[in-house]
Amino acid sequence: MLTEYLLLPLFSTFVLGMGFPQLAMANAAIKVVNQEVPILSTIPPSIPINNFVAPIALHRAAAQGNVSILRSSLEAGANVHAVDSYQTTALHIAAARGHLFCVQELINVGAKVNLTDSFGRTPLYLAAQKGHLPIIRELMIAGANMRIVNQQGRTPLHAAAEADSVACVSYLLDRRGANVHAVDADLVTPLHCAALAGSLASVQALIQAGAKVQVFTKQDKLTPLHMAAQSGKVACIRFLLQHHANVNTVTPHGISPLYLAAQQGQLAALQELVQHKAAINAVEGLHTPLHAAALHGHVNGLQFLLEAGGNPQARDKEQNTPLHVAAYYGRLTCLQLLLRMSPESIEVLAAKQRTPLHLAAQAGHFACVEQLVAIGAAVNAVDIYHKTPLHLAAFHGHNRCLNLLIQTGGNVHLVTEECYTPLHMAAKGNQVAAVKLLLQAGAKLDALDRFHHTPLHLAANFQHKDCTIALIEQGAAVDAANQWGIMPFHIAAKNGDFDLLQLLLANEKCKKNINAAKKSGSTAVHIVAKKGNIACLEALIQAGASVRVCNKAKETPLYLAASNGHLACIEMLIKADEQENGSPIAKKLKNKLAEQPGMDKLVKRKHKPKLDVANRLGETALHAAVQHGHTDCILLLLRHGASVKTRRKTGETPLHTAAQNGCLVSVRAILAASTQSDIDAVDNYANTPLHLAAQNGHLSIVRTLINASASLKKRNKFNKTADYLALQNGHVACHKELERALQGKRQLPS
Repeated sequence: MLTEYLLLPLFSTFVLGMGFPQLAMANAAIKVVNQEVPILSTIPPSIPINNFVAPIALHRAAAQGNVSILRSSLEAGANVHAVDSYQTTALHIAAARGHLFCVQELINVGAKVNLTDSFGRTPLYLAAQKGHLPIIRELMIAGANMRIVNQQGRTPLHAAAEADSVACVSYLLDRRGANVHAVDADLVTPLHCAALAGSLASVQALIQAGAKVQVFTKQDKLTPLHMAAQSGKVACIRFLLQHHANVNTVTPHGISPLYLAAQQGQLAALQELVQHKAAINAVEGLHTPLHAAALHGHVNGLQFLLEAGGNPQARDKEQNTPLHVAAYYGRLTCLQLLLRMSPESIEVLAAKQRTPLHLAAQAGHFACVEQLVAIGAAVNAVDIYHKTPLHLAAFHGHNRCLNLLIQTGGNVHLVTEECYTPLHMAAKGNQVAAVKLLLQAGAKLDALDRFHHTPLHLAANFQHKDCTIALIEQGAAVDAANQWGIMPFHIAAKNGDFDLLQLLLANEKCKKNINAAKKSGSTAVHIVAKKGNIACLEALIQAGASVRVCNKAKETPLYLAASNGHLACIEMLIKADEQENGSPIAKKLKNKLAEQPGMDKLVKRKHKPKLDVANRLGETALHAAVQHGHTDCILLLLRHGASVKTRRKTGETPLHTAAQNGCLVSVRAILAASTQSDIDAVDNYANTPLHLAAQNGHLSIVRTLINASASLKKRNKFNKTADYLALQNGHVACHKELERALQGKRQLPS
């Protein structure tokens, strides 16, 4: 993977008197070759000043520098200390704009010189930030405190140094004794600020006043020399080196001053640093200046570093050479230079054993791909996943690169570790044009990956409608099944992709296989019934799918819909069941059956939907709905005639389950369709529904069953009555109700 630490000052625009978003230390992230890489932060500048002024008369006069209007406003009773919503006073504005007479007028009428705005800035700080020396003098005479820091922790000396105002720096140092060693919250000194601004005079003044040269910021361990190298000011660099700055100081991320100069394309700074014995290949295994120059396309700097002894095959921590970096970022001139200086780098393997051609193809840099291929890069080289440049170009849809690779010998039949061909990759990435290019080059539509997925399977799985259409139009087999028996329309059903399902069902081959089952025995109808996708279910039924099929667990679509509480699906399945019985095929079977002796009466009976088909455990759709507490589904099934007499293999009826789970609505609904024998039905342990309700402490169910004349004295296999089970399990209220009933008081509120 390519990694790169970039020094980018990320900050929001400051608006004086309006919004003051905080300066962020650039600690964002950049996505490089599928990896999130932290950006190394530089020292952020002071919060900039904008020209906005709040609608306060005194503030506007101060901004315009109009002393007459200012004086008139004050004489009319304007509050000299009035602030806007960000605590900005008229004195802040006048100081920032450099209006000396306005500053004097405001001070004369008693304006407080040490008030801070929302960012902790005094009028003195703003004057220093703009380099207004006369105003600094005036404010200092009036008692301005230069030790007050802003929210960043910076002093007016920091601001003056950053503003490249040597006069202000000298005045604050010589006349007022400003602290040359002052640091902000990130341990940034005024010397850091002056070096970043490239102000030689300020750097000289600060060092002569005793500023330490070899000091480090807190977050990134940057020295003033790092800042000077970034700004590219040779005079500053030279002066710092003359005062014993360490030319090879590196941050914890391996960033040296030379690296920053290379990153910013500062050729003169590179020359100066190398002349002072800066290590060109430091830090091997992290990030070298060569990588920085290649990444940012600074070909002159790159050439200088190579000629000065830089290693063109130096590796970063992801094993990338500068050539890999240039290839991935499309820096053609740098790539050409590196190939001239080190032709053997063309086949060097980086992370995942990828060549520069892999990275150029992945990123879609046609010119770089063309250059690499022209000088002999292996077009069929494979990485650790057995992916070729062709696979990567196909997946990302870089069609010019793809076409070039095919024309220069790229094999469209090579497979990855997962047995993906480039066509699989294009289908997975929804790259329609790439699909067509590969098919024109002879790619096989029926190619199978290790799980026997065709490209159409992948397009369907990722819901790529356009790619699916393209593959079908080119003749892809819509009835191809993977190793689990799954066809593309099964995938569309599982994803609830109605549009794709309709598209597939329009194909006659798909319609013929509408009832095809996976190896689990589930059909597409099972899948959508379980998911509750009513639109897909309707489409399948209209296409002729059977709703009476069972999977290997003997579950019908109706059972799955009931188990998951999909009421609309249950209604549609019941209706489809009725229609399916009246189909021509069903009528033909009935007529054939009627010809047999004694079967004519059976055939003439009115058809009822098959609601009571049981699974391997003996559970019907009603059992499933009761088990999961789907009361609306229970009522619907009962209304259509679902039997309350069916039993699980363990002997429980739906009433047993409802009583055990404590669902009063379900119990009442089932009781309405039950006979006395159903109410007192026993399971394999001779438990009645009343036993289970009492055992679990469901008082309302116990009352309801008592009122329904449930037998109170029945004993289970362990010779225990419902009353005994209630007491045994600590359900005193249930025990009392049962005792009352046993004493003859059967009518209870339920």
